[in-house]
Amino acid sequence: MNAHCEFCPICGRSNEPGSNDACVHFVGLVADGDLMWGQFDGAPGERFKAAWLALQKVWLEVSAMPGARLKEMHKLCRIVGIDPRWLEAEESALHALEGMGEFQKGPYLETDGMASGSGYSLYHQDPGILASLSLRLEQFASRLSREQLSCG
Repeated sequence: MNAHCEFCPICGRSNEPGSNDACVHFVGLVADGDLMWGQFDGAPGERFKAAWLALQKVWLEVSAMPGARLKEMHKLCRIVGIDPRWLEAEESALHALEGMGEFQKGPYLETDGMASGSGYSLYHQDPGILASLSLRLEQFASRLSREQLSCG
């Protein structure tokens, strides 16, 4: 993706995400279906991805146990803002992220040439959204792990 100028849909600031010049609402770039740049390159993005993968693993283990209380597990998912179908279908971290938060998208871009690709920027009112969503996933995975121990 080439550097481009776009306006934050939240504060209106002119941003150039490809040049690392963006407002606090810029979360990252989604390019060709992958989370890239912005917070996705650093600790917040890595924590979110790791938390999502860990939750998927725990979900699969707990839901496969004899006597698993799937209705309760689905109810818990909804309480924390996760569609249980995302876990059952092993959806990507990107799919979960966009479903859990009220993100706004920048313009959809396509580029040609050697660095061709397509994507868009993600913005959120809360600059700490990745950290708070990661914590929510981690806490839910911990709760499911405890559930696994009490069922086993």
